[in-house]
Amino acid sequence: MVVKSLKLGQYKGLDIKAEALEIDRKLIINKMKEMMIEKANSKGLESAAAESVIVLDDEAAEEMQIDGVSNLLEFEEYIRRFMFKDQVINSVMKQVLDNVSIEYDQKEVELELDSMMSSIEEQAVNEGFTLAFYCDYNNLKNEDELREIFREEIYTSYLEIHTLEAIARKEEIGVDEVAFSLLKDSYTSSHESDTSIDEDALRRSLVIKSTVNWLVLNNTIA
Repeated sequence: MVVKSLKLGQYKGLDIKAEALEIDRKLIINKMKEMMIEKANSKGLESAAAESVIVLDDEAAEEMQIDGVSNLLEFEEYIRRFMFKDQVINSVMKQVLDNVSIEYDQKEVELELDSMMSSIEEQAVNEGFTLAFYCDYNNLKNEDELREIFREEIYTSYLEIHTLEAIARKEEIGVDEVAFSLLKDSYTSSHESDTSIDEDALRRSLVIKSTVNWLVLNNTIA
C-alpha cells in the first residue's frame, strides 16, 4: 500500500464564501474562445487558422451544440457556471486536504515511480525517440526532474482519493443505485466492444463524486 496512514482534520463547517469565488469575465471569454478553437480543430482546421477566424457571436455559440445553448449570452452563462463550479470544488478540496495528515510508504512510492518511468520510456521508444528527447521536448532538465513530477502526482492522487474515501466511510456516503444504473448503461453503450465492466470501480467513482458534492454543500456559504 502506497499510503501507510491517513488522519482526517477538519473537513466540514469551513464556511468558504462562494460569492468570493466568482470568475473574472476575461477568463470566461478566453475559455469560450478555447472551446471554439477546439471545435474548429475537430473539423480539421489548424489551431492558428481557427484562432484567426473565431467570432464570438450567436451563430458560433449555437454551432457548439451544447444543450440549452442557442446564443452567445447562454454560452457565456454556461461557461461561467462550469468554471464557477470548478472554482468552488478546488477551493473546498484545497482546504480539506490541507487539514489531512498522511504518511506514504516510500518503497511503494518508488515502485510505482519505476513503473511510470518504464511506461513513459516504452511509449517514447514506440514513437521513435528516447526518454531524454522526451524530457528535452517538454522543457525538463533530465529524467530525474520527470521522476519528481511523477512523484508529486502520486502524492496528490493518493491524498485526494484516500481522503475522499475516508470521509465517505465516516459520513456513510453510499452509492445511489439509480445513478449507478445510469452510469453503467452509459459505460456499456460507449464501450460496445468491451463486455467486461468493473462495477466496483464504477461504484467507487460514484462515491467519490458524491463525497465531493457533500463537501461542497457542507463547506460553502452564500
